[in-house]
Parts: sequence; C-alpha cells; structure tokens
Amino acid sequence: TKAEPPIFYMPAKPLEDDAALTEQRKEK
Repeated sequence: TKAEPPIFYMPAKPLEDDAALTEQRKEK
C-alpha cells in the first residue's frame, strides 16, 4: 500500500474494506 498513493482508497472506508482490497490486489 505504501507504493500506491492513499488516494486510490479513501480512508473513510472501514479498515476491513482496506484489508480486503489489499488481499484482492495481492492475489491478482
């Protein structure tokens, strides 16, 4: 997530969502 800017995912979203997105991207 450090490599990508925080603008990609809004901080307003819950941490759960953030974790899910990170996992999905990792799988891709």
